[in-house]
Amino acid sequence: GDTGGVSVIRVRLALEFAYDTGNGNTEEGLGANGFLAELNDEKQLLQTDIMTMLPNMPSEIQGRFRRKVMGNHLSNVATLLRQYQPFIKYGSIDSMRVPFAEEALREFKQIKNEERDSYVSMKETFSEGDEREPTQQQKSVMITEEGKTFAKSNTDGYIMVTILLAIKGDHTTIPLPLGLSQRREMGRALIRIAEDSTVEDCLVGSEIFCLPNKIYIDDGKIMEQGDEILLTEAEVLYVFPDLSRLS
Repeated sequence: GDTGGVSVIRVRLALEFAYDTGNGNTEEGLGANGFLAELNDEKQLLQTDIMTMLPNMPSEIQGRFRRKVMGNHLSNVATLLRQYQPFIKYGSIDSMRVPFAEEALREFKQIKNEERDSYVSMKETFSEGDEREPTQQQKSVMITEEGKTFAKSNTDGYIMVTILLAIKGDHTTIPLPLGLSQRREMGRALIRIAEDSTVEDCLVGSEIFCLPNKIYIDDGKIMEQGDEILLTEAEVLYVFPDLSRLS
């Protein structure tokens, strides 16, 4: 229930996708490309709603509509991550509670900017598309024909995702006194976020970060400029050393 406070919550996840580890990675829809395709579909839906419907609404209901659309988007992304729970290798959840929405919004914006800086530095340092050296394992499945490089197999490596939200009420704060150690705890937290973010007028702010957000190693697909390869474990932990390994 709403006791007047606002929780600011940050959930970080590193999902590991392997070539052929027998974890369903080669099935349609699973694996790194399937995950990013679903995430990008969600992003498209959000942009469509905000760009096509919002301008035609009376200004007094625009704020509420935007919050509703953002809440649904956040809920869908949390649900998607929950479906990919077996792939979550590292994670962390931080939450703080503040008494007023204005203060929560200030905290939220500050954390959002810090998180964005982390993702920008990760992208600049590591994700230079074809200028970046693939790992040995990625190299072993890469073929070069007529000067173009592409892969004959699925991907290997990590996708990093952060969900950031500020939400009214005490019900969403995720108390993990001993820290996060298991995937199922992360799964429960994601279910709770998915449910709470659609409660009418509770969401104060939300943001989702993901890297890479498109990748090229896919059956026979020629690599295009600007595409990225997955992060390595070392790269993820270099930028986010506080992540816990989940069992």
